[in-house]
Amino acid sequence: MRWECPVHNANPNLDIAALVRRSEPYISEAEAAAYNAPFPDASYKAGVWRFPNLVPSKPDAPGAETSRRALAWWSKEWNGQSFMAVGAKDPILGRGRWSGCAGASGAAPRR
Repeated sequence: MRWECPVHNANPNLDIAALVRRSEPYISEAEAAAYNAPFPDASYKAGVWRFPNLVPSKPDAPGAETSRRALAWWSKEWNGQSFMAVGAKDPILGRGRWSGCAGASGAAPRR
C-alpha cells in the first residue's frame, strides 16, 4: 500500500510539500511553500508524523475492526446529516473509500 512508507517512520522531520506532491505532483512552488508554512520544524510535525501509523492498512491491523464497525454504523444506522471533507485525490481517504456510506461521493443518499 502506498501509505506504508518506512522512510516516513524513520523521519519525524517530514517534507510536507513532498508528501502532498505524492498525490498532487503538479502543485506550484508557491503552493508547496504554503503546505510547508505551518510546519517550520520537526516540533510542529508530530501529528503528521504519527497519523499514518494510526490508519489501519491491513484487515487485522489495530483499529481495523473498529473502523469496520464504524463504516457499518455510518452505512446502515445513521440517518442524520453530516459533512466530511476528504480530497477525492487523497490516496488514503479519497474517492472510493467511503462508497458504502450514505451521502458519500458516489453513494446514493438514504431517504
